[in-house]
Amino acid sequence: MVAPILGLVALAISAIHDADHWSVLAGVLILHGGFGGAISAMLYKIVPFLTWLHLTQSGVKAPNMKKLLPDPPIRQQLRLHLVVLVVLVAGIFEPLLARLAGLLMAAEFTWLLLNLLRVIRAWHAPGAHKKFCYLCLTPPGEICTSSRLSGCSAVR
Repeated sequence: MVAPILGLVALAISAIHDADHWSVLAGVLILHGGFGGAISAMLYKIVPFLTWLHLTQSGVKAPNMKKLLPDPPIRQQLRLHLVVLVVLVAGIFEPLLARLAGLLMAAEFTWLLLNLLRVIRAWHAPGAHKKFCYLCLTPPGEICTSSRLSGCSAVR
């Protein structure tokens, strides 16, 4: 929450001063510090919830969402997010650090991907869910309402 506010302050300063670094600083703080962090946080809440919801709707006793994705990997990725933000800000003034920031940012989002893949792997685990029609969510053995349109896995 602090990064977007500082970004707005930098944006206001850039309106007064002609130095290019103020507008770049505002962009880094607002885009990566604000939007990037918010999007990552939302993904960490949405993906485990959708996995849990899918598993429970398919008749499987789903684990707690905190067991699908525990807090320690999320916190570690958040720490890396903060390091990337600091190096990005420093990279505005020292170009060599900008390259390092790019590598760290790639590592940050790779870590996010790996954490979310852990949840998806739990969803696709053998026996984790029953087969059903992806068009109408009808379980096998029941009459599918979409089978007339395009064929359904529930009636095959």
